[in-house]
This record gives sequence, C-alpha cells and structure tokens, in this order.
Amino acid sequence: MIDSLFVTDEVAGLLSTPATSFSPRRSMHRLINSVSALVTIIAWWKAYQAYGSLPSRIPVHFNILGRPDGWGGRWMIYFLPALASVMTPLWMLGFTNFRNARNLTVPMRLPYALLLLAIVGGFLYINQKIIQCARGEAAGLGWGFLPIFLLLVLGLSGWMTAVGGGQ
Repeated sequence: MIDSLFVTDEVAGLLSTPATSFSPRRSMHRLINSVSALVTIIAWWKAYQAYGSLPSRIPVHFNILGRPDGWGGRWMIYFLPALASVMTPLWMLGFTNFRNARNLTVPMRLPYALLLLAIVGGFLYINQKIIQCARGEAAGLGWGFLPIFLLLVLGLSGWMTAVGGGQ
C-alpha cells in the first residue's frame, strides 16, 4: 500500500518494461565510432606535435605509386585531421538523424561504421607519411597503400550494399 503511494504511473511503466537498451550490435557500433573519434584525435595530436619541425613545404598529394607529386604549406598538415573532424560526427549521426537514415537498414550499420574507421584510419596513415616524407624519413605512401585502401573501402561498400538488398 505504501509503495503504491510513491510509485507514479510513469515509474510503474518504466519498472515493468524490460530493459532492452543494451544491444550487442549497438554496442559494437558505438565502440567502432569511438575508435574512429579516437583516431581523429590522434591525427590532430600527431599533426600538432610535428608542425614545428616540418619544413615550410610539405607533400600534399601523391601519385598512383604513392610518391609525392604535389606540395603545399606546412599548415596543410592540419587538413586531413580537420576533414576527419567534420566527417566523423556527421557520419556517426548520419544513420540516426538524417532523412536518408531510413535507407540504412540495421545490417548495413556495421559496415557503415567500419567504413568511417577505414577512412579516418587512412587519413591518419597519410598524415603520418606526409610528416615522414617532409622530414626525409620516407619516400612516399608506399606502393601498396592505394590498392589496399581501395580494396578495403570498396569491400566495405560492397558488403553494405549486399546486406542492404542493393539499396
């Protein structure tokens, strides 16, 4: 009797509803998105740490073999971390808040999250190689970067398309 005096209808409804907020799939997406955000933070940290020791011109573009073929000011070391900082939250919110979210089915969300991680991971790798090239520690991205990166991105995109029924 006394318990019913302190328990409102809203609280009683919450207490009788099973706890379904934990989902292993949702937790995996959150973990992957958290790692993507962490990779973005690491990219900023590495760029900030290296900025003072970089020459005034750094490589900003690489040819198909991974060799530098375009140069820019050392401030360009912040371009990829900035791009990742814009991309990451928009990507994370993309399947929950925007109109096109209805087209992103539940099975598509894991490859979607992994695709973001692959892209920001690629940005981190490129930025590190830019730093190494500028310091004379590396000759470029390496011949294998482009095919591996493209295979990863296209593979994840294909997986997302396959589980989405061709959407």
